[in-house]
Amino acid sequence: MFGDVAMPDLDLSAVDGPCRPLPWRVARILAEGLEAADEAAYTRTRSYCITDDDADQPATLSYRVRGSTRSIPLRKARDAWRVASECGLVPHSWRDDARRGFADQEILFFCDACGGMGATGHNYDDLCGDCHGKGNAMVRRTTSSPTSIAAMWMVALPEVVEAAEAAAREAVRRLTNAPAVDRIQWGRVREGKPCGTVPLVLTSPIWDRVRPQPWDWRRMKGPAFRQASWWKAAAKLTPETREMLCFDVGGAWAQRAAGIVASPFEPLLRLWELGVVFEELRDDVIVLDRACARTFIRSWRAHSP
Repeated sequence: MFGDVAMPDLDLSAVDGPCRPLPWRVARILAEGLEAADEAAYTRTRSYCITDDDADQPATLSYRVRGSTRSIPLRKARDAWRVASECGLVPHSWRDDARRGFADQEILFFCDACGGMGATGHNYDDLCGDCHGKGNAMVRRTTSSPTSIAAMWMVALPEVVEAAEAAAREAVRRLTNAPAVDRIQWGRVREGKPCGTVPLVLTSPIWDRVRPQPWDWRRMKGPAFRQASWWKAAAKLTPETREMLCFDVGGAWAQRAAGIVASPFEPLLRLWELGVVFEELRDDVIVLDRACARTFIRSWRAHSP
């Protein structure tokens, strides 16, 4: 597609790494009641789950042991994060790193009549008569400590976290006219907490700012890459996330063909290999998330899908 320039090759063998079961060393700091004799059972089972905090019940860890399911209360995410630092599972600098944060939000207004969407009807064609299209209002914030037990994947893979943050900062550094920001926020919204609607991310902020020309929209949504060595591994991602990956690979391919050495797409390829997706670039923060566990967020607003 781009002359004699080879398509960028990727190693996506670890694209689902951040979603793999937490290792025993991390589980031990989450639940004080774990018994050492259960390590083998915990490691073997794939039926366990981690239930995060909510308003009505404490977080629990459940796993199969000796033919039955055992459930143990978990620490709060912020407490487990602190213990992980004290135990040396993550660098001590993580505990007070002002350049890393986690998603939080507060709902200021939510219209029950339209479910916060601002519109009603089969295709949300009709402006909501109660809120006149406002739907909801939300303030997004960044906190210094994890707001969800799901963030403990970072304790299991600290080297992935640091490599991903470095790659994201480098991608922004290579952009022209980009905000001077290097703070990373993990996650777009806080899990388990009411949220409104935020725009659905279909293309990376890098691609949005550096759109290569010419561009074959149809082929770059997948057909151009079906013979690539990484295509099968990319099937682990949702269709929308895989399409976003294709656009980033295509952007890197186009800029290589144009002879651009310091392309901002190159660090994005490293992010994908780490299993991390670049969700947003705001004036005050770079938003990253796990490619294998992107949060589904309703994005319909009045008359606007």
